Amino acid sequence: AELAASAGEEFAAISRQERGLPVVGVVGEIYLRNNRFSNNHLIAKLEKLGVEIRLATFSEWPLYTSWTYRRDSWTDRRFKDWLKGHLQILIQERQEHQIFRAFASRYPIPHDEPVGSVLKRASEYMPREVKGEAILSVGKAIEMAQSGAAGIVNAMPFNCMPGTVVSSLSRKLSADLGQIPWLNISYEGLQDTAEDTRLEAFADQVRSFHRGPAGRRYESVDVLAHRE
Repeated sequence: AELAASAGEEFAAISRQERGLPVVGVVGEIYLRNNRFSNNHLIAKLEKLGVEIRLATFSEWPLYTSWTYRRDSWTDRRFKDWLKGHLQILIQERQEHQIFRAFASRYPIPHDEPVGSVLKRASEYMPREVKGEAILSVGKAIEMAQSGAAGIVNAMPFNCMPGTVVSSLSRKLSADLGQIPWLNISYEGLQDTAEDTRLEAFADQVRSFHRGPAGRRYESVDVLAHRE
């Protein structure tokens, strides 16, 4: 918590302009979306195109695994394990809230929804029994869109099964969320000369969606960031 408070003070000291940039939510495979070398500096490229990024946090995964452990323990009538999982969640959430409050008191940041709420949002598109990153990505994307994001990026390794599942749902998700621009982008470690052009097209859609009236139609963009 002390480190978070110190970091918050350093962030607050940075001069910034409130420009009302459109927000793009980034979901997908946890390691790839967080590692700039794996995603070919995706976030930096999008920011240079004039959008603000909200990245799904790494903490969603340990919280999710604790949540599924507790649920499965109850289903299997392992009540001691259920109690263990419940206590683990209480401790994790308490520590998360402490860190969040320490940072947010000095620099405003959005608070993540509880895992159960994220899964509830995704339950219309897939059952909770479908475990893994796919259901988290769907639920988090819905949360971000309903919180004001003007675009969603689903970043994944090439042929990643959870990412492919999310991609298959992206057209319906985009339509149900007011035709929000949606970008499915995969990486296999190679450079793609067309990637920048595709990102520019996506950013243009995001800006139009951000300015446009509710309900305006926008086509989602599918990007395969590898060499054909």
